[in-house]
Amino acid sequence: MKTISENIQQISRKILDQGKVEGVIGFRKGSLGAVSEPFMAKTQEDAGQLIFDCNCRNLVTHIIENKAQRENLYIIGVPCMGLAGKAALIKAAGNEILSMEDQGDHLILETKTGKKKVARTEVLQSNCRTCIQKNPVIFDELAGTPG
Repeated sequence: MKTISENIQQISRKILDQGKVEGVIGFRKGSLGAVSEPFMAKTQEDAGQLIFDCNCRNLVTHIIENKAQRENLYIIGVPCMGLAGKAALIKAAGNEILSMEDQGDHLILETKTGKKKVARTEVLQSNCRTCIQKNPVIFDELAGTPG
């Protein structure tokens, strides 16, 4: 089964190859293990760096405020199970996080002392705990199964 990030990468490669977009704005792994950074993929190789990060509501706000025109966007929608909070991750890891692997209901945190499996519900950001909109409200193509 493909991960959400792999689905995002596959869709991004396809729409870049088809010329539907000049670039895909998203996120890639940052310099810290559990932190992402904004990134624009302009090539097939770049698309391989894209990862999942939940920011659909920000995009909708930009459209509503006329900062982005909907007709100029191709939106890859991603159902969200909730994002982990940085402080909760650090506390759960008990050490510096070198990398993090998303396994759905659990996260695997790799530290200098080994790997630790943590339940997603234990480290969710506070706004994710109360979120009632798990599926994107706007998209052209969905990169996962609606929840």
